[in-house]
Amino acid sequence: MSRFWISSILALLSLLFCLGFGALLTTVDTTVISLDVEPSAQGTDRKFAQGALLPSDGMFDIAIEGEGFFQINDEYQTVYTRSGNFTLDENGEFVMASKVKRHSIEPAISIPKDAIHVFISRDGLVSYQRFGETKAQHAGQIQLARFENAKGLIRLDDNLFKETKNSGSPSVGNPGKEGRGQLLQGFLEQSNKDSISEVVKPDSRIMQVAVDEVL
Repeated sequence: MSRFWISSILALLSLLFCLGFGALLTTVDTTVISLDVEPSAQGTDRKFAQGALLPSDGMFDIAIEGEGFFQINDEYQTVYTRSGNFTLDENGEFVMASKVKRHSIEPAISIPKDAIHVFISRDGLVSYQRFGETKAQHAGQIQLARFENAKGLIRLDDNLFKETKNSGSPSVGNPGKEGRGQLLQGFLEQSNKDSISEVVKPDSRIMQVAVDEVL
């Protein structure tokens, strides 16, 4: 079995278990020239669709119901994601829970260490409550980025995307405004694709090459 065939299957399977994507389908130009030449992904078509929103145990888990991306600062640039699996770092700032290095949400939001409750409204308003207090304190505002052509984004790693000339510049603002989705605290967006039906059906010539190599 060719290296391309194996790597393609592994890449597709890795996409199935990503958080924050309803459907991200990559189609590949599968024209084979020879066994020694691996086909290139000349035609890449990313399709974003709303995935199932499932409740979680995380106070800082946030799902986007509708269009839009969270803005993330990776210390070098602003990137984008629909994965709302957040936590607090040692400074009390909202960061992506799945990252080894610091990936903080933009605009930055900080929660005091003595806060006992954190509230995130549908329109992105973040507030917290300290022990003994009856009134919540304002902490910040989560904003979403919306792209006219989200399919033009470049995929980086672990659900992160970067804007391109094809995607256009993002329209940034509060959730629920100008076509942006709203937020659900305590929920995470799951993939809505079945692990078998999501596997791309390759060109029959690729299939025959793989069978011939096995035999």
